This record gives sequence, structure tokens and C-alpha cells, in this order.
Amino acid sequence: MSDRGSNISFGLSARFLFVVAGVSVLSNIVLIAAFLNIFPLHRVQTFFIQTEDVSGKDVYVQPFEGAIDEASREKLTTSLVRQYVLERERFSTDYRFIENMWGQESTLRYMSSRNTYQDMIQSSLYKKVFVLGNPKRISRFVEIKSILHHKRLDEWEVEGRVVDYQEGATSKQVQTLKVILQIEFSANTQKMTYKNQFKNPFGFVVKGYKYLRQPSY
Repeated sequence: MSDRGSNISFGLSARFLFVVAGVSVLSNIVLIAAFLNIFPLHRVQTFFIQTEDVSGKDVYVQPFEGAIDEASREKLTTSLVRQYVLERERFSTDYRFIENMWGQESTLRYMSSRNTYQDMIQSSLYKKVFVLGNPKRISRFVEIKSILHHKRLDEWEVEGRVVDYQEGATSKQVQTLKVILQIEFSANTQKMTYKNQFKNPFGFVVKGYKYLRQPSY
């Protein structure tokens, strides 16, 4: 009888220890996930993976710095300049869309230096469209015609036009857009959490944004 009681007691103890171990593992997983979201990353390192054209197998991996030639870097930078201008200049009557484009967790913020982003959020356009909720109910689309790199000045000139559509109006308004950007590539410009580490993987940062022709609102 005592042996049977001992077996039952041992079985209950083993089950109890198993449950405690399971709870402990789950708690550790939750804590790790919480730490990853709380603590910022100090650096985001981008790597290029080169593959064979036919087989598709990976050949080698290189960090971004020094991994591509000058011509490829120029094409990449042109693409990022285009993306930046589009995300900064276009908006709609949908507040969530504007928040995603211009807000604190937007890609635009992580692609801007602190001073450049502060200049934007202090602009009259930002205050009218984002803070006051776009009272004119205008949706703005951006068409980029040219992107030039002035290497001597290390500046990028973007020219295009914006097309405004107002709710209830039958006509559209077209205006010229022309801006000068000063950029750099830096991995440590903004603190990043684990969930937003891929918003600016190349470390592309606009440190200057000047209008030569600024559309009105």
C-alpha cells in the first residue's frame, strides 16, 4: 500500500515539475520578446547576396559598404532619392495614410536626419495636412521627371510636378516641384527597435532638403 502511495506521490511530483518547467520556458520566451522590442538596436548592417544567374545558388555575401561598384551605388541612391521625395511630398485625405507616411514610425523619419525631420514637422504643410487634418480635403500625387546628381556639390536635384485633386471639385491643380537633397549613408543615425529595423536597411539619410520650387497648399 505504501509503495502504491509512493508511486502516486512520485507521479504527481513529476507532473508538477513538468508543468513548472513548461511555464518557466514560456515565461523566458515572453521576456526575450519583450526585451527585443524595448531595447533599441545600435546598428543595422545590410548585406548583399550575389547569386548565379542560371542555378540561382548563393555565391557569396558581402556587407553593403564596399560591396557594390560606383555605378550600382549611383542607381541605388537614385532609387532611394526618388522614394524619399515621393513619401515626403504626397498625401491624401486618409489620416492613417498620412500618419504612415509622415509619422514618428514612418520610413521617412528613419530616412531623415533629426534636423531634416524637425524642419518638416514644423512646416506649414505638415501642420495643415497632418495636425489640422487636411481641411481643404486635397489628395496630392507626385510625378518625378528627372533626378540629377551634382557630384561636385554632392547634391541631388529632383524635378517634377504635383497634381492636386480636391474632394467635390471637377478640375485638378498642377504645380511644379523642384528640390535639392543632401544625403549620406550612416548606420547609426536613429535608434531602431527590433520591429522597425528594416525600414531603412541601407542607412540612407537625407541631411538637407531645400525647395527651389515649392508647391502651395
